Amino acid sequence: MYKFLTKNGTLLAFGIGGLISLVFFIVAITGIPEGFADMPKDQQFATGAFDFGIAISIFLIIAAFAALIIFGVIQIISNPKGAMKGIIALAAILVIFFIAYSMADGTVQERWASDFGITEGLSKYVSGALATTIILTIAAVGVFIFSEIRNFFK
Repeated sequence: MYKFLTKNGTLLAFGIGGLISLVFFIVAITGIPEGFADMPKDQQFATGAFDFGIAISIFLIIAAFAALIIFGVIQIISNPKGAMKGIIALAAILVIFFIAYSMADGTVQERWASDFGITEGLSKYVSGALATTIILTIAAVGVFIFSEIRNFFK
């Protein structure tokens, strides 16, 4: 199975993705009623034209997360010494997130609370996640630049 996936995995993934996209477009196009753009938002949501796309997206996210956990645990069990770098990196990311989460003020604008149901805790979580993403992006760009400069002088 491993040899098959290393040889054909990318092609298989693109093929399945393309097939799912094609099925979604067919389902969505045939499910959109006449005058869809002129309908009020609540009636647009009630058509169900995009339900297949939402359902398959949720399924694929759950399947990817399950595969991530299963293969991650298998890798840790089969090669604990080699997995130590990944565990340390994950711990560092979690530390960065919890520092960013602790520093977030949790301010919620009244419109966000009424329109989207944003609470103070959720606002702190989102702020922490955004700060973590920004920090990691800056770190990745910095490492990229450092690596290119180092490779230039080699």
